[in-house]
Amino acid sequence: MMFIDGENFTMRAQKLAEKNSLVLSEGQYHLKDVFLWLPGVPPTADLTNGHIRLQPNAIRSFYYTSVTGDDQKLN
Repeated sequence: MMFIDGENFTMRAQKLAEKNSLVLSEGQYHLKDVFLWLPGVPPTADLTNGHIRLQPNAIRSFYYTSVTGDDQKLN
């Protein structure tokens, strides 16, 4: 099983993008401070240059995050 702390993942990715002068556009795969997903990148891909060791196979994965705001943002 794989459990992803979506809020932590998003915050760290936003800092990394800012550090590297990358612009993250809000849309289907990103909402500032809420979620970020990398389409086309397998969940077990090592994007950490070997700093985090992941098993090559996962049976199931869960991505957890939360959001606060008005009804429009929640939808």
